[in-house]
Amino acid sequence: MIAETHPAAGQLDKPFRQIQRIAHCWGTIGIMAAFAIRSSGADSKLLQSPEAPLVPLAYVRTLSVAPVVLMTPADPPLPVEPARTDKKRTAQWKARRKAREAMVRQRQSALTAFSAALQTRLSMDTAIRLESATAESISGDMVAALRDSIRSSNPKEELHSETRAKLAAKMAQVALAQHSDAFLLVTVDRFGTNKGIEKELWIRSTTWLCTPGGSRGPELNGPFFALGRSSTGRKLVGKGFAREDESLAREAADQAAKRLVNTLRTGSTTLFSENCRCAIVPAHLPATLAKRYEMTDEHVNGTASNNTSINTSHDNGTGNVALSSVFRQRDVLFQPESSPVTEISDRRDVEQALSSLSLQPGDFWEDGGVPSISRLQALAAILRCDYIFVSRVVGIDLVESPVVANDLGQPKAGVARSAEAEVEGLLFSARKAMVLWRDKLTGGTIARTEYVRHRPRIRTDEQCVADAVITAYAYLRSSFKEYRRKLDQDLKP
Repeated sequence: MIAETHPAAGQLDKPFRQIQRIAHCWGTIGIMAAFAIRSSGADSKLLQSPEAPLVPLAYVRTLSVAPVVLMTPADPPLPVEPARTDKKRTAQWKARRKAREAMVRQRQSALTAFSAALQTRLSMDTAIRLESATAESISGDMVAALRDSIRSSNPKEELHSETRAKLAAKMAQVALAQHSDAFLLVTVDRFGTNKGIEKELWIRSTTWLCTPGGSRGPELNGPFFALGRSSTGRKLVGKGFAREDESLAREAADQAAKRLVNTLRTGSTTLFSENCRCAIVPAHLPATLAKRYEMTDEHVNGTASNNTSINTSHDNGTGNVALSSVFRQRDVLFQPESSPVTEISDRRDVEQALSSLSLQPGDFWEDGGVPSISRLQALAAILRCDYIFVSRVVGIDLVESPVVANDLGQPKAGVARSAEAEVEGLLFSARKAMVLWRDKLTGGTIARTEYVRHRPRIRTDEQCVADAVITAYAYLRSSFKEYRRKLDQDLKP
């Protein structure tokens, strides 16, 4: 049988194949366009919006960088060396001189490490051509203006108009001489070490950026602050600490340089890196609470274990418990970590400000648990602080139920007390008039009767509640520490 062929059918398939190819092309184009739109939407956060203020390094393609200037306060002079016959005072004087020399070495090591880290970060993190300015470009008038700004009595006070104009003119002159778009002047104005169970080293830089500005005149931006910290514990075997001072200095310097470059790129400053004041409001907690008594079915029906004498004087019900000891600790329950350059307001000043406003710590929350921004701003204005920490105990649940305890293998009557506390804390920024951080956590504890020398022992109701509240506040401090750690992780690499 001979198969019939139809040439016209093959010719008819060609238009359909062309239509199919066109449909595939348009489908591919649509997918690519959707992906491009989605990608542009994701990257739009990195772009500068027209409404947002310009970042410090906007429109800067050539940057003159001066050597880092050390602006820390001068070391106080050593006392006169005592007579060699007084061996005790001589030994103390030598130990003090040795500590002073070690501090100078650590500071110089941190300064050198910070200068190298800043050059590396600027070269890696920005698409800007760097021009190295000489040390002679920093004149004595410029250093004097910087010292006036650092020694300002008010941490938030900016440079005076005359001093600011003088500093901007000197910096613009250097930028124009090197044909640069801007001149970067970096100083190290704070440095310190703390030694105890752990050893901590920290360094803080203050930076100014000046653009010549053309016909408008020079424009001075700053100061921009960056803080770097590093710590180490003691050795498990032997004396001293696990890490050397040089390693701590490199880590702190690299952290400060990373934060500084991120500030220049984005305009955002790391929390607590600038000179600021912070107030911690005492925790709000109830003076009394209702304790609940729960009885299990076997104890109510008298079917408990043999040889037990269960006290069933309390059926399912409630009773009031005073919290006087916990109430006395309200000033120290919440102690979040700030920074070495942060000034904490005195507790008496905070209490006096609350009294003048006729406010209690619990009044900073409105109905529904919403923070009261207006009251927080009023308190910040009286205390002249930049940040306020507020916390409260939202609720406490204390339950007591009978259990069977063990006394040398003999079952005896006992009780189990379970306490659970829910706490809430927040950080308010007076400059931004907004809540930066807020969290609500729960902590609990359980106490059971133990027989020691045939006598029952158990923590009191107030002790159980105090342990639950302290545990919840420990979780709250860890939550704020995790919040600061995530802020550092969000820095652009």
